[in-house]
Amino acid sequence: MTSRCPDEIVRRIRVSVSSYDPSWKGKLLETYDTHADIFQIAPACWMPDWAELASSLNELSDSEILLQCSTSPAAEPPHFVETERRIWKYMMENPDWEDTFPKYKPRVFRWTDDGKWSRHS
Repeated sequence: MTSRCPDEIVRRIRVSVSSYDPSWKGKLLETYDTHADIFQIAPACWMPDWAELASSLNELSDSEILLQCSTSPAAEPPHFVETERRIWKYMMENPDWEDTFPKYKPRVFRWTDDGKWSRHS
């Protein structure tokens, strides 16, 4: 699967957990900074028990995932279930948000001359 942005799964997790992160208070989740020409995934925190929830959700059948995890199951793209499972796998393997966002710092990427994203600290 291809994505036009770097770190797709972490970005999707960031969008999913933003409503639980008290530091965001309803802000928009801007990712591309046109002035600095960087792609930035703002830091997020999640509860450690989300790994258990992810494991539980991962046990569902594909049809159950569509029904329980989508607001419009009939309109989802073919890769919806696979993407959800990739997100859950990440959450199960990385239950501590500090592993993904050390010191609550964003994940920053720059576009390289060879047409790829490169991560910068």
